[in-house]
Amino acid sequence: MTDTNPTNLRQQMPITAAWIDAMRDAFGVDTINDAIRAGMRGQSGFWASENGFEVGTFMPIRGTMITPVLPYIPTTPEKAKK
Repeated sequence: MTDTNPTNLRQQMPITAAWIDAMRDAFGVDTINDAIRAGMRGQSGFWASENGFEVGTFMPIRGTMITPVLPYIPTTPEKAKK
């Protein structure tokens, strides 16, 4: 059975969750959480799509869209500590 619980986004969007964690470490929890909340309220600031799930507000932009890519995303807390 597929888990479709909308509150379980960490399992549904693991790469996005790891990226968000890295951004929180780099820019601060409040800054990133504010951007995520803005996107969830329909404002620009945050949008993510993974495994058929979307969170936030997609805002088409003119010009070039930049997709951040991390060279390494730890998959477990143990690997993140190394």
